[in-house]
Amino acid sequence: MPRNPALIPLSHDHHDALLVALRLKKGGPSSPHDTLWPIEPTQQLEALLRFAETELYPHFLLEEEILFPASINKSVSIDLLIASLLEDHSAMRASLKMLKTYNPEEVGERMRLFGESLEKHIRREERELFPMIEEQIALGNIILEKEQLLGDKS
Repeated sequence: MPRNPALIPLSHDHHDALLVALRLKKGGPSSPHDTLWPIEPTQQLEALLRFAETELYPHFLLEEEILFPASINKSVSIDLLIASLLEDHSAMRASLKMLKTYNPEEVGERMRLFGESLEKHIRREERELFPMIEEQIALGNIILEKEQLLGDKS
């Protein structure tokens, strides 16, 4: 089933974030052709923190201020999953702050672990939350417009 149009902007963000997660897990560029991601760990950390500020944190806010509030109290399953995803958001924010404090020998492994967490979080949203939300949209219990979830991209 194709993604509901209201959720497509978030899915596009997820695609971009999965590429970052892959780079973090690999400890460098995603492929030999990936010239956009640095090789050196301290530069990777700078790239990750820049991504967090410009893409990840605004994405979290769209979910926390628009998607999640529109979706709660529709089913216990959605409510429980949203609570867990909100915990993920908090943990990822804390992890990103902590990354700045690690010594250079530790930062590569910490970024790899962050990449694993980010990927797992995205997969849960795409594979679990979005289908439940789409079901509620189809039932008329959730009303979302694509423009609401475009953020600064509109």
